[in-house]
Amino acid sequence: MITVEGLEKSFGRQAVLRGIDLEMPTGSITVGDYGITHKRLYRSQGGAYFLVSEVTAATTSVTDNTATENLGAELTTTFFLPPPDDMIGIVELPNGVMAGFKGNVVYLSDPYKPWAYPALNQYAVSWGIVAIGAVGSTLLVATSGYPYIGRGPDPAAYVFQPDKGAYYPCISKRSLAAGPNAVYWATPEGIAAGNASGVTLASRAFVTRSEWQVFRPEVMHAIVWEDRYYGWFNEPVGTDQYGNKTGGAVIFDPGERAFMSTLGSFNQAVAIKPGTGELWASRKGTNLLNQVFAWDADPSNPNAYEWKSKKFISPGLENFAFAQIIGEYGEGLTSEEVADLQAQIAAIQAYNASFAATDGDMNDHPMNHVALNGDSVLLTAPNPDYISGAITFRYWGDGILRLNRTVESNEPFPMPSGFRAEKHEFAISGELEVQQVTIATSKEELGST
Repeated sequence: MITVEGLEKSFGRQAVLRGIDLEMPTGSITVGDYGITHKRLYRSQGGAYFLVSEVTAATTSVTDNTATENLGAELTTTFFLPPPDDMIGIVELPNGVMAGFKGNVVYLSDPYKPWAYPALNQYAVSWGIVAIGAVGSTLLVATSGYPYIGRGPDPAAYVFQPDKGAYYPCISKRSLAAGPNAVYWATPEGIAAGNASGVTLASRAFVTRSEWQVFRPEVMHAIVWEDRYYGWFNEPVGTDQYGNKTGGAVIFDPGERAFMSTLGSFNQAVAIKPGTGELWASRKGTNLLNQVFAWDADPSNPNAYEWKSKKFISPGLENFAFAQIIGEYGEGLTSEEVADLQAQIAAIQAYNASFAATDGDMNDHPMNHVALNGDSVLLTAPNPDYISGAITFRYWGDGILRLNRTVESNEPFPMPSGFRAEKHEFAISGELEVQQVTIATSKEELGST
């Protein structure tokens, strides 16, 4: 018998528009005004530097006639250096140290001094750095070759060592995301996971190299939310009706037996909202502008998903007789609810069409009538056919598709006969929440789960 549980935690629900329009930034970033109005002059005295005076930034000449006993405090920042102008990838370590990189060099700041990067705090590695991430006080350095693990008691005493048993180059800078237990990134083989103990290929048991390439890891961007790795990828060509790139997402959860699932929609950017912990995503909405959505916010509007198990190996040749999928089959809409929702959609679309044709003149609405960058267009209600009331189940025995059927209830159903196999895989797809999938040699065995 093979059982997989915890599936409902892996398939998010459709994001919900919160009505915030974003204009994506264009052009280069310019250096800001640092507000420097004064500068301090120091004198070398006994191998150290002591304060002579503080003058305005415009001062070009000063006469030092300060007596030694009247000198000010000793300069403690003699070896401080500013970060390189083009340092990138900045992350925070728990001891108040900031870390960034340029080329193949990691720069660590002094504790709680994010402007100070002494030469002693700079560490070169043998490969070009793609991205860095922190888990606890450990810094994972994902490179174009071997990953490096950095740790130490203070930023001037860090040790960066390559994990020579894990040749997992990072092929997408934005794919690196840090979670509470590991830092993850996309490699040509799958999803790598690293912490103080080392780096592993976390997805090895669930996806092959060729299967992984379908998800275009070279363009993947990711985030860790609720201990799950979400990696979004776009197709090389194609857009939807709103101008969004077509693509999807991989959801990887190493803590559940659901392992890995996929979604069929692409988001161009995601972030966790401070304070609430909500996951927000950006994509174009009905008005063709970039908008911000709250992820997994509407339980009545789930995303379509496809999930495939790993390859299970039985002790010998086996023929499973029955299968069972425990899911929320009763969560679908009734025919009356579908009709009501369709009427809502028709009314909203008619209003928007009328508004676009007759409204929208300058000064037509009073001030503060709509939110900043907002409008009076109504949002379309969720699609009424989002729920099928069924799950599609497929089963492979020794790599051959043996069964493809629709499942509409929690009742056990028969598996195909006439063969025996050693390797077993199965997949489900749909929109319903699923808690458990089991295949067994008898109904009695199903009852024992």
